[in-house]
Amino acid sequence: MKPVAPLRTGRIQSEALGAPGGSRPAPMASTLPPPAAATPAKVASVGSTGWSAQGGTRITVAKNDSLAQMATRYGVPASAILQANGLSSASQVTPGREIVIPAYNNVSGLNPSAASMSARPARAVEEKREDAKVLEAKEARERDARAQEAKAQEAKSQEAKRVAAREKEAREAKDAKELAARKAAEAKIAEAKAAEAKAAEEKARKLAALKESEKKHVRPGQTKVAEAKGEKAEAKSAADKAKEAKEAAKEAAKDAAKTAAKAEAAQKLAEAKAAREAAKEAAKEASKQAAAEKAKADVAKAETKAAPKTEVAKAEPAKSEPAATGSVAQASAQASADNFRWPAKGRVISGYGSSGNEGINIALPEGTPVKAAEDGTVAYAGSDVKGYGKLVLVRHSNGFVSAYAHNGELDVKPGEKVKRGQTIAKSGASGNVTSPQLHFEIRKSGAPVDPMSQLASN
Repeated sequence: MKPVAPLRTGRIQSEALGAPGGSRPAPMASTLPPPAAATPAKVASVGSTGWSAQGGTRITVAKNDSLAQMATRYGVPASAILQANGLSSASQVTPGREIVIPAYNNVSGLNPSAASMSARPARAVEEKREDAKVLEAKEARERDARAQEAKAQEAKSQEAKRVAAREKEAREAKDAKELAARKAAEAKIAEAKAAEAKAAEEKARKLAALKESEKKHVRPGQTKVAEAKGEKAEAKSAADKAKEAKEAAKEAAKDAAKTAAKAEAAQKLAEAKAAREAAKEAAKEASKQAAAEKAKADVAKAETKAAPKTEVAKAEPAKSEPAATGSVAQASAQASADNFRWPAKGRVISGYGSSGNEGINIALPEGTPVKAAEDGTVAYAGSDVKGYGKLVLVRHSNGFVSAYAHNGELDVKPGEKVKRGQTIAKSGASGNVTSPQLHFEIRKSGAPVDPMSQLASN
């Protein structure tokens, strides 16, 4: 028999499916074995390869949808969506607008998802950039927090060193006084011993004189030589004791003089140190005063800069009415209307006028809401005024201006209208302070007014 030739078939090409409901051609039976692994079929198509509005899906943009969200949801590059709809910017994709999500024209036989892969690296790079920005902002906040904490720790350390130095000087002065007192007592004891020695010498001298007198009248049976030897020995012993007492008195006097000199030198040294510390404190106070004056000038400058142009026009002076036309009720109502509310509840740690203070300082936990003392307009909100940190100035209709300094966060902007009791900032420790607090001022025509006289009883 002749060998049977293998069956050869022509090239198999896929065809597009018919319309739904129509008749489909019957599949052709094949005598070839099935392929080892299924591979994606390349769909024949007419036109160029790429994303096209033809065959795409028409949708209406939802309220919270964005171009990026829709690109991720449908797996289509954002640039392809814009191109398919004839748009040039993502801002043109607005809620309620009908757009077409393009379909991929797969003439080249590539997997449609491969096109979207080209856009993924760009999105990944953008996401990494956003993540890097967020991380950088977080690190900046942490650096600021660490710097503030280090600053507070340094201030505490310096204060502890000053306290320790003052305590050491006090101990040294006390020790010097005690040493001087002890040496003075020793000197008195030495003087008493010297007096005793002198008295003993005088007694020995008198005894010698008495013996000398008795030698002239020898009693019966008394030996002159033995008597003379005894008298000489006694006289010598008395003289030696007197000499020793003198030497002890001299040494005690010398020690007392040295101790007194040391005590005086220690006291002078302590006084000199105290004078230097006082000079340093005075210099610091003068520096603080100069800084306060500079800050006042900066605040006045900020107020002038923030003042609205409409105030340049001079207002006509109000006609004064006779005192008789006014009533007590009207005066009481006016006084009540001028009262400001407290910007925050806390302990007043620095009053008006203390060390040149033109307001009051209220101790507050960090992050405490700071509220407007009265209705008004934000004239300034920033940190350009040196020493005040993050500052807010609110201009009120009654001619007053209220200031809120050392904030940690500002919640209003210049020109914004605020209501009495509205939160305008969060407390902090910005500026020239080391602990969270609020510096509050009230000014009238640029001149400071004691806030305690204007704050309501609440």
